[in-house]
Amino acid sequence: NNNSNINTEEIQKLENEVQILKNKLSQSSETEKNYSALEIEISRLEKENIGIKNKLSDLESKNKEFSVKDEDNKQNIEKLETEILQLKSKIPPNGAELKQKINAMSNA
Repeated sequence: NNNSNINTEEIQKLENEVQILKNKLSQSSETEKNYSALEIEISRLEKENIGIKNKLSDLESKNKEFSVKDEDNKQNIEKLETEILQLKSKIPPNGAELKQKINAMSNA
């Protein structure tokens, strides 16, 4: 009879240990699921990051193109300003001088 008590206690201990191990296993599988979900999320973020880097690279090259165009525009503006100054220098300083020239031409 005493022997059956010991067996019952042993069985109870083993059942408790089995339950503890089952709990640990379920926690472990939950952790694996979480880990797997994290890996998927990391992969998604890495792809997104590559996309963002590509967009940034595109923008930087467009910016360089605009800088070149901007430089061209500045040079064109300088040329035009020079031409305007040359044309202005050909305009008589005041209207009276022009009237005198016209009068002189019409009187001749």
